[in-house]
Order: sequence, then structure tokens, then C-alpha cells
Amino acid sequence: MLIESALKKMESEGASAHMLKNYRETGFGVFGRHFQQHGQTEYSTEAIDEVVAKTRGEYECGEIAYGKWKMVHRGGELLKLFNSCGSLDLPPCGRWDVTHNKFHCEPSPEELDDFENIFSLVWRVKEALSESILSAKTRSNYQYDGFDRILKIHVERGSARYSSELLGELIEQ
Repeated sequence: MLIESALKKMESEGASAHMLKNYRETGFGVFGRHFQQHGQTEYSTEAIDEVVAKTRGEYECGEIAYGKWKMVHRGGELLKLFNSCGSLDLPPCGRWDVTHNKFHCEPSPEELDDFENIFSLVWRVKEALSESILSAKTRSNYQYDGFDRILKIHVERGSARYSSELLGELIEQ
């Protein structure tokens, strides 16, 4: 099987036991389980791409951690490369645009028209920051460490309106 062959090659090239375990369970394991559940015995690029896209959606919706998404993405690309040329020398994987996470997508026109809507407010602030002299890394930190947390607490509490009380609660945490 492709996965076992790739793991053996990784091992022969000196991969650590930790790395092998991560790929066996997550990076490649997700694909092995998918193939098994669907009774698929042969390699399929389409199936790998389908699992990677599904996993990305799970990550963007907050169902899985970034580390798992990263392992599955890299594992899928490694399997495709290994199948095509027997190599595991994969360059860094390309970045994915946000497609599922409401925290990162432009609000609807109705939300944008409502200046008290938390999604609209955060979107407008992010737009203003994009025109500032802040680095891309700093803007990213604001998104993931700030805005996402603010939006998440509002969503968890069922509030689409900006709430200084919820923000205060978040700051206390």
C-alpha cells in the first residue's frame, strides 16, 4: 500500500519515531481511514484532494486544530508526490485562502449596513488596518489572536451585536 511504502521510505531516510507516529496517525492516517471506509484499495488523487478540502473546512470552522490541518495537508501532498515520483522531498505547501470560516469572510450586505453588527465592525476595522503601515504578520496576529476570539465569544453567546460586556469578559479570561 502507498502509505506503508511512504512510511518505510521516511524511516529509511532517518525520520524520527515522533515524525513517523504523526504521519502514521494523522498525516497519512486520515487518508488510510478514508480509503478503508469507502472500500477504496487504489490510490486516487481526487480522494486525497477531497479529504484535504474536507479537513480544511473542519479547521476553518474550528472543529480541529491548525496542527492537524497542517499535517493532513502536508500528508496529502507527500502521498501525491511519492506516488508520482517516489520522492518525499516536498517543498513548503502553498497557502489556502479562507473559504469556510465566517470569522474571515466578508459579511453580507445586510450585516455591513448594520454598524452595530459585530461581523461588520470587525470587517471594517480589518479593512482600515490593511491600509495601515502594520506588517502582514501583525495584521495576522490581530486576526487570529484578537478578532477571531472576539467574534467567537459573540457567536457562542448568540449575539450578532457588538457587546462591551462580552469584550470585557474576554479580556478577563
